[in-house]
Amino acid sequence: MEPVGDGMFKDIEYDALIQFSRPHRDACMLMNIWLPDGEHMNLKKGNTIVNASSEYLSQFTGEYHSRHLDFYCRIVFNEEGELVIRRPTISDKLLIPDGKDRFLFEMQDGDAGWYVIAEFTRDRKGKVDGINMQHVRMMHHRFEKVR
Repeated sequence: MEPVGDGMFKDIEYDALIQFSRPHRDACMLMNIWLPDGEHMNLKKGNTIVNASSEYLSQFTGEYHSRHLDFYCRIVFNEEGELVIRRPTISDKLLIPDGKDRFLFEMQDGDAGWYVIAEFTRDRKGKVDGINMQHVRMMHHRFEKVR
């Protein structure tokens, strides 16, 4: 990234303009991204949950489906008791807790890497019913929990 102003940077590879800001000293860091196609993304730094209990994490296990992509993924525990996302065409990725009902996992495309944000949603009774995923190339893609 190349600095272009106070809290403003340009991502040379993707030709995106990125602005970092904090409304006040105690607020979370905010990031606005403007992509060349005119798309605008607002991201907010979450508070990572360092010691998430297995009881908390088990709420997110199950099978999820995207109707749009006709693609399934599963959230399971690995041998170390960590949550991973398992997909048929991509290797397992560790889900890193990043706030309440929110996780990150890393993706690679050649030398480029980025984090996917996985925000779990709940129904009126508080039960996990799906995931909204987003990253620099995909905004708010929905996966419904099917099991």
